[in-house]
Amino acid sequence: MKLHMAVVVAGLVGGVGAGTALAGKPTPPPSCGTDVQVVTQVAGTATDRGGNAMVSDGGGAYYTYKLSRTNKVEGRFQIGNCSHDYTLFLFESSRSIPVYLANDLTLKGTGFNIDRVASVPLTVNNDANLAAWCDAGRQTDSNGRIIKDPALGYLDNYGGCGTDERGSYVRRAGRFLATDVASGTGYDLFRQHSPQDTGWTVCENNPAVCDGSYVRVYHPDASTWIIRAVMGDEVGLGTAIISGGEFQRFEQTPVEITVTIP
Repeated sequence: MKLHMAVVVAGLVGGVGAGTALAGKPTPPPSCGTDVQVVTQVAGTATDRGGNAMVSDGGGAYYTYKLSRTNKVEGRFQIGNCSHDYTLFLFESSRSIPVYLANDLTLKGTGFNIDRVASVPLTVNNDANLAAWCDAGRQTDSNGRIIKDPALGYLDNYGGCGTDERGSYVRRAGRFLATDVASGTGYDLFRQHSPQDTGWTVCENNPAVCDGSYVRVYHPDASTWIIRAVMGDEVGLGTAIISGGEFQRFEQTPVEITVTIP
């Protein structure tokens, strides 16, 4: 599930197909099930963002649809390739996720990949199993595939767990693609880096990326996931802003995304 740099550039300039993912993963046998379409809601709009933020474009929930070849939205959990990533693709859509950065820089968010969201265990009323899952860390077999425990699920905790005013959460990496509305310049926005990523040395080329913050994933019930990036995360410096393949700076870019299986 890796986008090599040439594909990233193609996505930023000309659109990436809906079947393409935004982060690199190993390719295990397709034995984890089938992909699941999801509904995405992004909190806030430009009028109430209150500073730097990623917000909704004001068009309501992002449902998977195809009105035409050039107007389609695709949000899904990528179960079939065993990555369990959550992706939302808007490259060929009239919809977007606006991103407001410092110095009045406004970006048009066109897609993202948040790592292994579908495999996060329940974080509400699951205290004993959640604690055991958090303690287990990330465990792989001899082929490099994540081990699945019968009681705890996939043992893929690499960012750690925490608790805040919203409850217990799991830290995950994320990656957003966007373009500058004014100039068309492409941007890559990283929230940390997944140990599953292979084939692209993002941290070697841009070591600062791996000093960034994770997103927080809450899984309050069987059909709902909440993903938040918060100001002043205790792990990392915020979002790593990359343009032209070069690390630019860190910025705080709070966002709250609610994902549901319809």
